[in-house]
Amino acid sequence: MENGLQNNTVLSLFEDMDKSLWLGLDNGIGHIVLNSPYLIYDDIIGDIGSVYSYISFNDMIYIGTNQGLFYKSKSSMSGFEFIPGTQGQVWQLEEINGILFCCHHNGTFIIEDKKAKKIEGTEGTWNLRPIKNSDNLMIQGSYDGLYVLEKRGDIWQLRNKIDGFENSSRFVELFDEFIFVNHEYKGLYKISVDDAFRAVKSVQIDTVLWGDNSAILSSGDELLYAHQKGIHIYDGVSGRFLKDSLLSSLYTEANYTSGKMTAIGDEIWFFTKDNLSMVSKSSLNNKRVITKIELGESSRNSISGYENMAQLKNVGNYVLGTGSGYILLDTKKIREKRFNIEIAEIKMTTTNSPDNAGQLLATDKMGDFEHYKNNITLSFYTPEYGKYTHPRYQYRLHGIYQNWSEWSSSHSVQFNNLPYGDYTFEVRSKIGEQISENTASFTFKIQKKWYQSNLAIALYAFIGILGLFFMHMAYRRHYRQRQEKLLEKSEKEMRIAKAENEKEIVRLKNEQLKQRVRLKSNELAASTMSLLRKNEVLNEVKNLLDNKVKDPGIKGPITKIIDESLTKNDDWELFKEAFNNADKDFLGKLNKSHPNLTQNDIRLCAYLRLNLSSKEIGPLFNISTKSVEIKRYRLRKKMGLEHDKNLVDYILNL
Repeated sequence: MENGLQNNTVLSLFEDMDKSLWLGLDNGIGHIVLNSPYLIYDDIIGDIGSVYSYISFNDMIYIGTNQGLFYKSKSSMSGFEFIPGTQGQVWQLEEINGILFCCHHNGTFIIEDKKAKKIEGTEGTWNLRPIKNSDNLMIQGSYDGLYVLEKRGDIWQLRNKIDGFENSSRFVELFDEFIFVNHEYKGLYKISVDDAFRAVKSVQIDTVLWGDNSAILSSGDELLYAHQKGIHIYDGVSGRFLKDSLLSSLYTEANYTSGKMTAIGDEIWFFTKDNLSMVSKSSLNNKRVITKIELGESSRNSISGYENMAQLKNVGNYVLGTGSGYILLDTKKIREKRFNIEIAEIKMTTTNSPDNAGQLLATDKMGDFEHYKNNITLSFYTPEYGKYTHPRYQYRLHGIYQNWSEWSSSHSVQFNNLPYGDYTFEVRSKIGEQISENTASFTFKIQKKWYQSNLAIALYAFIGILGLFFMHMAYRRHYRQRQEKLLEKSEKEMRIAKAENEKEIVRLKNEQLKQRVRLKSNELAASTMSLLRKNEVLNEVKNLLDNKVKDPGIKGPITKIIDESLTKNDDWELFKEAFNNADKDFLGKLNKSHPNLTQNDIRLCAYLRLNLSSKEIGPLFNISTKSVEIKRYRLRKKMGLEHDKNLVDYILNL
């Protein structure tokens, strides 16, 4: 059971045409693919744990896991043994100048003779990178920055921390005289240090290139950066990372799982949700060649962002770390296999039928369905049973959806409320990058409703023609009646126009009469005002008599005559008559609005209506200007006007 079978009791054996073994067990069926390119070591018990690094060194195999560092002899058939002192997370195993280094959660270890010796002073080591042209110095990427290891004699020891950089350095590459550090949440750092690798001279942060599970990798003369939006290559001339269209086609954002890359010789391996991708260079033209292997994320069982891969001794043999062991991959055993796709089941249902109810149809015959049976569910399959074989499907429905759908792992599709018409359903499958040899299809027809039949359409046409005939007759009658109404309307308008003309003539005559009356009234008002001006003259004469004539015998009779003339009311009556002719409605409105006004109040209102000033009104009453102001104040009180309302404006607007 520890080797993968559900049960140790094998009751029967069968070898199929692919040379695979089928085992009848106590509690199920086992399938052993003898020629499989994959060999799986699954740590069912959990002693080893998740594998983060693998290396073959001095006839020994070492694996670094989240439980520690384990080893076994290449020739041994027994399991892995634990190296004491390495309990905890192993991040990376590196062979540098013939020495095996272990980058560990607790620091950097040197592995010799199945023993681990820690380099004093190191803590939390991600990786190690040798410094070009210096065999005795290495850069160590740690949890809290960058460190320098130095070899003194035969002993490696911690020399110093590079001052000026304090960020976690999980991905470190030395390239083009710079140190590049990728931080998934802060960005990509481009660091320049002094010649002694003791202090940072400058730091450039590219905050555009960042993202979860992103990574950098130095391979040959190229520095690559991979994240969800594509793969970029560093351009030393511009000092920037430029997107590579070919490499970026390896995955879409939906297919992205990790930017982690692994360089094995001239090969670069990428990990996506659907497969493994190997990028190599052609021996003919040195152009990149992409090879995809169907080993998706679910099959790899790897930890996203910590995918790892290493090459075994033989060419084409690789090992992949998983979440519970590892997978051995032999690419030489990968063969393109022909396969077909079949339609498994077709179910036709009505709109209101329960989900599981419906009519099962024969897949090899054309379907002809009534209009209410317009929901169809089709299931399909590819008869390939490999553990890591995961077919994906693409379909289209001629008659409504002409284009192929996106590739999907779903093996069924449902179309609801299809309109009447002829349809052909087509489906094909893909395993890895290979497409099935055939395209399975099913043709069916959904009939029209009774009111959509040819007979119904002919009846609609007859009714339409008949309707058009009656509509034509109705329009003819309508336009004839409309023409008669227009004639009647024209005659009526002519009569109205004649009456309007006669009325206009009468109006013009009346206007002329009114104009004459207005002119006469204005003349009368002007004459009356001239008579009223005599009061001013008489007052002036009276004043002159008072000032110039001292003889009472002469001054007395003349003054008496002037006073009698000033107090007579004849002038006011003449003015009132003329005023009524000029503004006949005013006095009536005034009397109606304010019936409590005296004769002198009415006279004052009339003078104010003529917009006369207090100075001009005084002589008309034979009083002073101040007395006029008093009369105006009393008039305001009688009319009940508010304090802020102008008396003259009120009288003018009455």
